[in-house]
Amino acid sequence: SSLTESDRVMLHYGLSQLDRMENNYESSKKLLEEVIDFYPGKSILLVDLGLVELEAGNKERALALIQKAYDSNRYDMWATFQMARVWM
Repeated sequence: SSLTESDRVMLHYGLSQLDRMENNYESSKKLLEEVIDFYPGKSILLVDLGLVELEAGNKERALALIQKAYDSNRYDMWATFQMARVWM
């Protein structure tokens, strides 16, 4: 295959978002966790995983993940916005 490891991981990211939109939360979480393992410093991925948890009805887990992303970068307005959504 001519795909790099990074390309493969980003394909998994895209598939995770499709799964989330189709309410396949467990598959979405598994794929996102693979992406997070590859890019552990990208806090936005924790926000994405938190959104999957929120949509799956796991509000406490969603808040914990989004809070972790916010704590790693207090200037992350996406994490701030999503944290406010979870609190509402």
